[in-house]
Amino acid sequence: MPASSPATARWRSSGWSAPPCIRWTSGCRSRNCGRWPGSIADTPQAFFNSLAPLLAFPLVGTAVTLYGGENHGAALNLLASVIALVAPAVLSHLLASLWHRESLWLRYAVAFNWCEAAVFLAMVVLLFVFARRGFLVHAAWSAPVYLYWAVLHGFLAKRALRISVVRAVVMVVFVNFGSFLLMAMPIGLLTALGVLVRPG
Repeated sequence: MPASSPATARWRSSGWSAPPCIRWTSGCRSRNCGRWPGSIADTPQAFFNSLAPLLAFPLVGTAVTLYGGENHGAALNLLASVIALVAPAVLSHLLASLWHRESLWLRYAVAFNWCEAAVFLAMVVLLFVFARRGFLVHAAWSAPVYLYWAVLHGFLAKRALRISVVRAVVMVVFVNFGSFLLMAMPIGLLTALGVLVRPG
């Protein structure tokens, strides 16, 4: 079992429990990555559990939109959310398969989902805090969070899949831009066809 890092020791001595993605990355120092106590499991059940918080936010948003009578807006929000939820897993699995890292992919996917949920929650908090201070102030605080998520995503990919830095960067770019395109294309097509445009 790999030795605990100084940061992990401080967390334990203070009695504070780190978020799952932090616990997962803090011990990932060797080929025994993920075998210390409290590591994130690499099972299908763990994967579906990690999707739960990511699914909760869009469901609440869709319900609020429907309550306000915006049926088309709710449909658009739900479609985008489902694609955003599924796309990273599909795209990352594609690269993992091409790189012969399929056996390691599930643990990466579970850690990715938990970390994405934590970052998304931070973005929601920032949105509420800085919503009344203008777009530029909100963007100034959001940009570092996005940058942190990109770096953390690369770290997760490199450690979990045991790939090079270059491949980790490719994973980050491919998953993020690929997910954006997968969301934009069907929504743009449906909007162009008038399916998601509110009548009248």
